[in-house]
Amino acid sequence: MDPADRAQFLGSQWKSFASFRRDETLTVSELMARLDSQPRSFVLAAKIVAAAPERGWLVVGCQGQTWRLVATGPWPLETLHDGRADGRQILREGDSVCLHLAACNWSEATEHLLRVQIDRVQLLSPAQDEFALAPDYWQFAQQWSQFLTGVRRFFTLRGCREVWTPSLVKCPGLEPTLDPLPVQVTNPNGQTRQFFLPTSPELHLKKLLAQGAGDVFEIKECFRDGEVTDHHQPEFWMLEWYRAFADLSMIANDLQELLADLYQQGLFPSPAGPLRQMTMAEVFQRCFDFSLTPTTTRSELVALCEAIHLPTNASDSWDDVFHLLFIAKVEPQLPGWGPVLITHFPPSQRALARLTEDGWADRFEFYWQGLEIANAFNELNDPEEQLARCQADNQDRLRRGKAALPIDEDFIQALRAGMPPSAGVALGLERLFMAALGLTNIRKLRAFSF
Repeated sequence: MDPADRAQFLGSQWKSFASFRRDETLTVSELMARLDSQPRSFVLAAKIVAAAPERGWLVVGCQGQTWRLVATGPWPLETLHDGRADGRQILREGDSVCLHLAACNWSEATEHLLRVQIDRVQLLSPAQDEFALAPDYWQFAQQWSQFLTGVRRFFTLRGCREVWTPSLVKCPGLEPTLDPLPVQVTNPNGQTRQFFLPTSPELHLKKLLAQGAGDVFEIKECFRDGEVTDHHQPEFWMLEWYRAFADLSMIANDLQELLADLYQQGLFPSPAGPLRQMTMAEVFQRCFDFSLTPTTTRSELVALCEAIHLPTNASDSWDDVFHLLFIAKVEPQLPGWGPVLITHFPPSQRALARLTEDGWADRFEFYWQGLEIANAFNELNDPEEQLARCQADNQDRLRRGKAALPIDEDFIQALRAGMPPSAGVALGLERLFMAALGLTNIRKLRAFSF
């Protein structure tokens, strides 16, 4: 194609952004539905994905859903004054067109190939600049959509009610290691109030439990600042589900059945296999030959770091030293363990979980392909203990040089109203999808990413 011919056409002959009426016009996604009727002529609106005018074909549609049109003769292109130009000299990849097709031969339609005669082409909008999405997005877009549908189907068929919680919250959660994104909201009188985008829907879901909601789940976009890596994005999809009058064994069973069901639905390429369970004490025995207990001291952990030549700082807390050890020696081994639940965490990492009778935090984390995918709690429902933990979390935030966050008094009030014994889990959906498909970069799942 001569660029001068295209520039001249667009400048003086093109019906600039003419109005478009859908009427009986088909789109690429509707062509397979016409296999039975096989119309000899129809109008098709589509985007040109690829074109080879000298060989008489063009590919139309979108990434992952395309048809190849093989056309004999010229491609008569409408001009401003009802004339015709040779579309083979003008059209290019990226153009949106309306094709009036005749003499359609459907014999090869199952291969998404259609032999046609092009009676007329209307250029709806020209590709004037290149606009590229993430290079791998279209490869996984349809699978990702089907995956979300499959997850929703799994919980719905098991009697869990899908709910929706706010995306502007007074308290995003107080975890000292997480940084929420603040949002200023202005009232009609001009006064501003600070809200946050949720780091998790956890607190609101527990308010529903206190109201007697029973078993609930939510698929929600959540937000965390400062997390931009191959496995993190500030905006991500979270699945959370909670079961009333339940313990962690039910959540672990749900998780095992979810993995099996997604494979049976054809959404995972291979089965995950059985979930292995290891206590954190067993992990430390295996990786360090060290007996971790609920009363292990900071000095004992520092001595362990010194023995393996892992430097620490005097300002490091117990949890800081623990995480140094975990990241340095445990995380590198996780990919070889298969899908695993690590249970019984140190009591300082109880977060919103109960403590077991022997002093461990009654929670588990789910790892697969080396990725931390889910975090589950046997939920604390003691309102006074929960309030004390919220206050302690804010003190920890201040120690780390972060701002204290508002405590969600409505959440504390919900616990006082009587939240039943419950268990729940927060699961990163992108990470589960990545682990199942063997992906190493979360950006492959997003058309627009950081």
